[in-house]
Amino acid sequence: MMFMKSVENYPLRRRDYEKCEEIIERIKKLEKESEKNRKCINENGVALVLCDCFEKFSGDEKLTYLLKEILSLLTWMVPIGSEGLKKLAFASSFRCVAGLLRSTDDSVRENAAFLLKEILSLDETQVLAFAEENGVAGSFVKLIRDSVSSSATNSSLIAISHMVFQKPEIASEFLEIDLMNLTLDMIINGENSVCEKALAVLDAICETSRGREEVRKNALVMPLLVKKIPKVSELATRSSVSVILKLCKTGKAFAVEEAVRLGAFQKVFLVLQVGYGEETKEKATELLKMMNNTQMKLMSDDEDDCVDSSMDFKYLKKLS
Repeated sequence: MMFMKSVENYPLRRRDYEKCEEIIERIKKLEKESEKNRKCINENGVALVLCDCFEKFSGDEKLTYLLKEILSLLTWMVPIGSEGLKKLAFASSFRCVAGLLRSTDDSVRENAAFLLKEILSLDETQVLAFAEENGVAGSFVKLIRDSVSSSATNSSLIAISHMVFQKPEIASEFLEIDLMNLTLDMIINGENSVCEKALAVLDAICETSRGREEVRKNALVMPLLVKKIPKVSELATRSSVSVILKLCKTGKAFAVEEAVRLGAFQKVFLVLQVGYGEETKEKATELLKMMNNTQMKLMSDDEDDCVDSSMDFKYLKKLS
């Protein structure tokens, strides 16, 4: 396809926005014609060219309409690739995407959240600094609270977990704007894809002592965590086990007893029997060892509450 070749070899200059507009219109037309065209566009480096366009034009407010178009196209050109994402991670580009996250147009906000999620996945200190400077924390939480779409919520949650895992101190900022209650609401009422990402955010929040303290204050947390093992997804189970372990390691006997009374022992033991990843199994093993004595004390003659005698700890010894 000659058009693809011309796009790849196109030497972009800052004043070439008219040429860029022409390219964008042709891309939009081609991708609507067939899935084959879309695949061809994805495979021929067009995303990188568009990222370059975005970076070059991001400092000109008069070209905001053009930047919105580029943003929209990039949302389906995944994976964009690290080279393209790094162009979007430049100061001017990031500032522009962060600004679009505050747009009055919900579709633009959704697209901006998607791109910021991709940029933050680079896990670069510079990117995180830009995120803090441009106030994206509040914008992500507002986007979630406004219930723009499942896609926007998912992108925001993934971005938030990236930010907090990379720099746990940021959790305090999110806690100040009520992310905790918002997250719990999504775990309770959200569809599975949203629920698993909300659990990942909760896991990230529990990286800090203040985060764990806030989580412990809510009586709903432990029952919800136990309930989600292993009902939602592997990611949700991994996050749930991780949060329970963090709470038990720092909350001592009370947290352990609460988890056991809610049936966590049996559910976590089940995690070891299923094909979860090694990291999840290691955490499950550590958690079971912590809960073992408490479980034995709370066992009764009722079969529903008992742990089958075959569930001894020979298996745990093999893993330890």
